Amino acid sequence: MSDDQKKQILKWLDEHGGPVELQVASAFQRAGFTVSQGLHWLDLESSKLRECDLLAFRQRNIAVEGTHFAVATTFLVECKRSQHPWVAFVANDDDPFAKNEPYTVFSWIVDDLAREHVLPDVAQLAKGLPSIYSDGPSAYSLVEARLGTPAQKTEANRAFNAVQQVLDATEARYEKIIKAEGKSRCHFMFPILVFDGALYRYSLGTSGAELQQVPETTLFLRDRMLGSGMARVQVVTLRGLEGFLARAKAQEGWIGDLAYKVVERRNEAKDAARGA
Repeated sequence: MSDDQKKQILKWLDEHGGPVELQVASAFQRAGFTVSQGLHWLDLESSKLRECDLLAFRQRNIAVEGTHFAVATTFLVECKRSQHPWVAFVANDDDPFAKNEPYTVFSWIVDDLAREHVLPDVAQLAKGLPSIYSDGPSAYSLVEARLGTPAQKTEANRAFNAVQQVLDATEARYEKIIKAEGKSRCHFMFPILVFDGALYRYSLGTSGAELQQVPETTLFLRDRMLGSGMARVQVVTLRGLEGFLARAKAQEGWIGDLAYKVVERRNEAKDAARGA
């Protein structure tokens, strides 16, 4: 390969999401997650195969006195490169349902087994424990600020399209899990969007418009449901990824530990049935 061709490829890669995907996959692996890249799923509307950039997975398996239960946590991740900053629009009077409060966990994307046996415990413990979601108001819209181009002439919203991609992939994963659902493993699913540009949060405060650069934000789409959960996407910059992963690992850990409680309750039910 000639030096000129290498330069051309490197220039092409500057606008391609592949290098970002490799960096994100490596970061998830260092955090202790099992990572699969380039997962494909069938889009039922178009009958075409589509791709999810990567899936990061951890599972807690508990077996006591013949009773087994597992809690699986999956992060479905879309990775994007952007030469332009992204802007998240936030309403400061946001509905508290979108904030990181204990009862909001009931809007998480989980299967029926998790909703019945684990989610109530999650709700009791959630306050004060590590969470991937922001404490403050969530964003309701995300756009790519194509600087130097009049706003009315910008191309399709690449940022929001990326959000739809990761939500579609999450929905496909959810449907697959529901079809194969058993009684000894439950699932928690979290759609994540990572990009390598700058992220800004725009809102109206008491003193007027506020524009603040942030490492990540929570995007909450109230008009889309995934199973019995809601479309909440954590949007993370590449620079903010390590901080996000520290919380993601901690959150996965304490959720996974709840498998012990499920096993304890099932063993207590067995003992009670024998006693009866």
